[in-house]
Amino acid sequence: MTTTIELHDLLLQAAEELKPLPTAVIQLASAVNHPDTGPEELAVILGSDPALAAHVLREANSAASANRTPIGALDQAVVRLGAARTVEIAIRSQVEGRLSADLPLYHLTGSERRAHVVGTSIAAEIVARATKVEVSRDVVCAALLHDMGKDIINQVATAPHADLLHEIGLPVTDIEHELVQADHSEVGALVLSKWGLPETMVLAVNHHHRPSESAEAAVVCLAEGLTSEFLAGGEMETADDPGNHSHAATVLGLVDEVPTLGDRVGEALENAGLIDA
Repeated sequence: MTTTIELHDLLLQAAEELKPLPTAVIQLASAVNHPDTGPEELAVILGSDPALAAHVLREANSAASANRTPIGALDQAVVRLGAARTVEIAIRSQVEGRLSADLPLYHLTGSERRAHVVGTSIAAEIVARATKVEVSRDVVCAALLHDMGKDIINQVATAPHADLLHEIGLPVTDIEHELVQADHSEVGALVLSKWGLPETMVLAVNHHHRPSESAEAAVVCLAEGLTSEFLAGGEMETADDPGNHSHAATVLGLVDEVPTLGDRVGEALENAGLIDA
């Protein structure tokens, strides 16, 4: 039987072996938080990767963009989508396969998992716009990738172990530590760090269950809580610590706005086709 220490070593190895992100994606993620970065600068970076540029243009001209006027210029695409969403789309194009993979260890289908992380990124944008606390624009990308560590843990641990621990009723992060000596937040942060993504994103993922650590972590935490009201994928973590999302709202000064934010998130998820009307 594989020991916990051996599983931990396999986990680190799996994280190390992940395919790196394209240079243009890393440059976009690094540029988006710079105060002098505008649509033109992001368009130049996009233009260095034709496949990525085509993907962003397609998204900007899709029905989801709520604009029927076709555009062909990358800077116009960035304006239409917004800088944060543009970078999120670029990153999502590279990790779509992983975001749609089944996670049997967590009892999640690929469609449930994808809806949860995409929905959390949508909710993060709404939360980030609502708070008066300064938040990095890459928090939308951090929300998209906040559960990336689950992929790695799912690779190295086996479902029977998790089934037993689920029956005991331990919190999901405790289950993960029992299995591989780390939780998905820590593993996800390791993945983002290996990819060379900005430190703000790494910290947001690492601390999204500890919202007092950073404003970005609080945004992801609250966004996940709001999304879990509508979608599968985060119920385990919500049930584990129902006060965590309330604490995130406090950190962001949004306690009174939570009901309204919930309504806005629900509408946005519906418009994105993630939930039925």
